Amino acid sequence: MTAGIQTRKNQVNISKLVEIIQKYCYIWDKEGLVNSLVCYDDKRKSKYFKEYEILSLSDMLPVRNIKVLDKVCDWQKAMIEAGEILYENGYITKSYINKMIEKVKELGVYMLIGDSVILPHAEPEKNVMKTGISYLQLKEYVMFPENILIKHIFVLASRDKKEHINGVLALKQNLDEHKLKEILESCKTVQEMFDIFKNIG
Repeated sequence: MTAGIQTRKNQVNISKLVEIIQKYCYIWDKEGLVNSLVCYDDKRKSKYFKEYEILSLSDMLPVRNIKVLDKVCDWQKAMIEAGEILYENGYITKSYINKMIEKVKELGVYMLIGDSVILPHAEPEKNVMKTGISYLQLKEYVMFPENILIKHIFVLASRDKKEHINGVLALKQNLDEHKLKEILESCKTVQEMFDIFKNIG
C-alpha cells in the first residue's frame, strides 16, 4: 500500500461528520464540537505520521545492531548470525530469518549491493515489529550460492515500503562512491563503525 493511499484513508471530513451527528442527536455547542473534532483529528494524524516516519541509516542501525565475527561455517550460518541481531533486539521474529534463507535458496544472491556486500530481506507480513538494519562484518569470506564471496551482511527489516528508503539509498551511495566497505574494514570497534553510519545520516 502506498503512502498516498494510506494518507487519503486517514483523512476525516469534519463537516460531514457533524452532519451525521446532527441526524441522530441535538448539538448544544456546534462550534465547540467542531473544535474538539479538529483537535482530535490533528492528534490522530500526528500519531499516524510519527508511526510511519522516514528513517535515516543511523536510526535503523544503532550500535547494538553491529557485530563482527572472524568467520562462520557456511552462508546459512552467516544469515542466521546477522538476522539474530535483529531478533534479539526486538525487530523481527525468528520466522523472518528462515524466510530470508528460503528466499536465497529460491532466487539466489538477489540482494548483492556491492562487492562482497549483501542486503538480505524478506516480506514483512507479521514478522517485522519495527524497521531496522543489522550489520555483520566477517573477517574471512563466506561462500554464498553461485560461488559469491561475502564479508558484509546488512539485514533489512521494514514494516512498510517507505520507512527504510532514505537509509538504504544512503548506504548504497556510500558503498558505490565513498569506499564505505574499505572504511568499515579499517574500523577497530563497533562504535567506530556506528560513528561512520551516523555521519552518513
